Amino acid sequence: MDNFLKYLSKYLVVKYEGNMDEFCFLFPNRRSMLFFKNYLTEALQKPGWLPEMITMSDFVSRFSGLEKADPLELSFTVYSSYNELVADSESFDEFYSWGEMMVSDFDDIDKYLVNANQIFTNLSNLKEIDTVFDYLSEEQKQYIQKFWRNFNPEKSSKHKDYFLQIWKTLLPVYHHFRNSLKNKGIAYEGMMYRQVAENIMQNEPFAGPWKKIIVVGFNALNKSETIIFKHLRDSRLGEFYWDYDQSYVNEKVSEAGSFLRKNLREFPHSTDFDPGFNGLSRPKNVDIYSLPSGILQAKQVHSLLKDRRNAQLEELNDTAVILGDETLLPAVLTSLPEELKFLNITMGLPFRLTQIYSFIDGVLRMQQNFNRRRSNKKFYFRDILSVLNHQYLITIYGKETQALITEIHRENKIYIDPDSFENDKILKSIIQKVESPAEMLHYLKNLLESLLEQIAVGNIELKLEKEYIYLLKTRLVKISNLFADQAPVASLDSFIRIFRKILSSYNIPFTGEPLKGVQLMGILESRLLDFKNIILLSMNEGVMPAGSQSLSYIPANLRYAFELPGKEEKDAIYAYYFYRLMQRAEKVSILYNSSAEGLKSGEPSRYIYQLEYLTNHHLKFHTPSFKILEKDNLGISISKTPEVLALMNKFRNPEATKYLSPSALTTYMDCSLRFYFSYIAGIKEEDEVTEDIDAAGFGSLFHKTMEHIYEEKNNTLLQKDDFKALMQDKNIEFQLNKAFRSEFLKTGNPDAEVKPEGRNIIIFELIRKLVRKTLETDRELCPFTYIKSEEIIDLSSPEIPDIGFVKLGGKIDRVDNREGKLHIIDYKTGKVDLDFDSVEQIFDSNNWGSKHFKGIFQTMFYSWLYSEKYPDLSSLYPGIYLTNSLFSENFRIYPKNKSLAAYPADFLSYKEFFQDHLIKLIAEIYNPEIDYSQTEDEDRCKYCPYLDICHRKGPEDNG
Repeated sequence: MDNFLKYLSKYLVVKYEGNMDEFCFLFPNRRSMLFFKNYLTEALQKPGWLPEMITMSDFVSRFSGLEKADPLELSFTVYSSYNELVADSESFDEFYSWGEMMVSDFDDIDKYLVNANQIFTNLSNLKEIDTVFDYLSEEQKQYIQKFWRNFNPEKSSKHKDYFLQIWKTLLPVYHHFRNSLKNKGIAYEGMMYRQVAENIMQNEPFAGPWKKIIVVGFNALNKSETIIFKHLRDSRLGEFYWDYDQSYVNEKVSEAGSFLRKNLREFPHSTDFDPGFNGLSRPKNVDIYSLPSGILQAKQVHSLLKDRRNAQLEELNDTAVILGDETLLPAVLTSLPEELKFLNITMGLPFRLTQIYSFIDGVLRMQQNFNRRRSNKKFYFRDILSVLNHQYLITIYGKETQALITEIHRENKIYIDPDSFENDKILKSIIQKVESPAEMLHYLKNLLESLLEQIAVGNIELKLEKEYIYLLKTRLVKISNLFADQAPVASLDSFIRIFRKILSSYNIPFTGEPLKGVQLMGILESRLLDFKNIILLSMNEGVMPAGSQSLSYIPANLRYAFELPGKEEKDAIYAYYFYRLMQRAEKVSILYNSSAEGLKSGEPSRYIYQLEYLTNHHLKFHTPSFKILEKDNLGISISKTPEVLALMNKFRNPEATKYLSPSALTTYMDCSLRFYFSYIAGIKEEDEVTEDIDAAGFGSLFHKTMEHIYEEKNNTLLQKDDFKALMQDKNIEFQLNKAFRSEFLKTGNPDAEVKPEGRNIIIFELIRKLVRKTLETDRELCPFTYIKSEEIIDLSSPEIPDIGFVKLGGKIDRVDNREGKLHIIDYKTGKVDLDFDSVEQIFDSNNWGSKHFKGIFQTMFYSWLYSEKYPDLSSLYPGIYLTNSLFSENFRIYPKNKSLAAYPADFLSYKEFFQDHLIKLIAEIYNPEIDYSQTEDEDRCKYCPYLDICHRKGPEDNG
């Protein structure tokens, strides 16, 4: 059996002997019109003029004398009407969504020929209903009474009063809006429908040049269409052909046939016309797939299409993929088989899913945040990085963009002056100040032109994106013209909000070869088209049929009373679309998302249940399984090959600047693989902008501030009186600001503004208190000689068997001399345990357990370095200033070695013992028989920068 349109074309050619050049064919959509034109050309089999073919929307536009307005222009015009009639009206961006809802309601009112004066009347006096609506049925009047009964004075509330306030504005806005459009010669669709229908009702019917108008394949008719079709019927000008199936038309309770039953009574077609109206009575094979995500649905489409032979894949003209959820379009496109030669996309792609939208959205956010921080006059780094990291700039500019990103990270630029990019060819057109809607329009236009120019110049694979940019540029011109004429937006912030809404609601139309290959379409585009193979995606309740009724100012009771379409009508339309698609199909695959998350229920569509329980079709349910094989964690280890050992030689060159530091050695004891990544392979963490001062930044700021405070006191005997100047608030503030510039702002500019914000204000104050408390502690220890801050010592180790000499070094926080005892002081802002059992415990990380001995090891290592550089020392005491116990009554400086009787213990008394263990540690690091391998204690991996390489769990995984 031929499909509906092909059968109709053959039928009419025979009926009218091919003489249809003076006919007009009226279709519900353009896609079906294109297919019919092709079938009719084949059926005619002789040269001649084709009849005119037109959609219903174009038909009413032609005979109303009005042009269909752009949706954006409708929004501007309805706001203009509202603004003129309502005192203290909202801004345009606040009104935009309201305006769309108003236009939608006005469209319904006009298409269904409702008297706007009556529907928008305030009928709180219920006695008026019988008088005003004497033409309505008693049931309709009861619905109106039921609605307005809620608004008697006794039941008044803030929400009801607010509704009535809005309700009173709708009628004047409706009339003013229509008049404004009419004066411009434009209209919304319902306004054109009403104009043509009312002309007919006033005995002024349209006068077309045709002998006959063939009406093809409509379903749900509004009242205006019914008036137009009745005129065609009564004047014997019209002929009607409907596409349906007996199963749902003959079944009176079937919602799929609710409109067709009425249409067939009012506008019957020829009795001998029968393109197979019983297709659903023949059992069909229906495969139903339950899949836990939209992406997996797209992948399943690939499998279903690949089931066809490659020769069939090249053509595949008999297959349609129907997307219930338009957002799956990109995923489906990337999942189609490569062998697919032809593809036609009938549905539009939501603009918000494109790369150009995400880029423009990032640019708008950057400008919006700059505008809100007007006093700062700088851009926020996250906004800048969002733009710089976008695929467009990375693809177009490559290395230059990456260099700028690295610079921002390296220099920790949180707020960025737009003038700093004045001479940069990449960012000059992007990062610039915009202060008004007019400037923003000009800025966006230049930005799009710059992108197009760069894409044209470079050999870049952004062809499709280039088309999107062209479309956006065209849209921008339209917006610019409307803003120039009406200027409804005063502030830049409002403009950005409305521009985002406009872009979010825009769909990109696709063009392709409509008659070849797989047809990829939405359910609305499938009207009148028949395919042997149907693949339906997102067949979930709430998607097919769509869940909620469209937003409206007109409540459900009033919609019912005035015979405006509601949820029941919408459900009936979707039911017809679904069953009409199935009636001539031979193979049907239905996919639905089984995952219940967010607003998605995971519930199969009602149509799946109907097929299962109310039909004789052969249903086969599939739940594709996806095996996830968990890989055994075999551990990672790096052998000390000659190449690796060669890399390690950088620590053996006495002339080199590289040395093994105490941090490197404790890293090795913690995890030798981490040591390899960081110190041998040189795999470093990427620089990142630190907006908040983290733990490492906190320690650096404290250390640097203490260094600055004491930097002019080297080799100075300090008395208590000396601390008066050191402890002045101004001095601490000055030195802390100086440290903040170098450590946080990464600048040597002494005039750079220091202005901590948010959490940093608290941290700043905490560091200030710790610095003061440290100075107070030092004052109590006076007199003492402050010898030096931040002294760097690097020297060669004792000779190690089979290895030779290895360079060791580090930076000592502080050296002082109290009561003839020399102290090596290390500032620690993290956790440190000051009591330990023995030196062996310090070197054996397997025995650390929950103890924190890294700090003790580092202090002893600094003591060893100092004693090696200055071998004539008589005593040397390691000490730790532990900031988290500075305010404690039990605060102490010296670590306690439980294996020694003396406390505090002179390091020189156990230096040789420490040195022996140190040599063993270095020998192990260089031992070619011992690999660099992962630690077995995964708790140590929580904050390791190499987590992803090692496949270990981070802190967020340990729920």
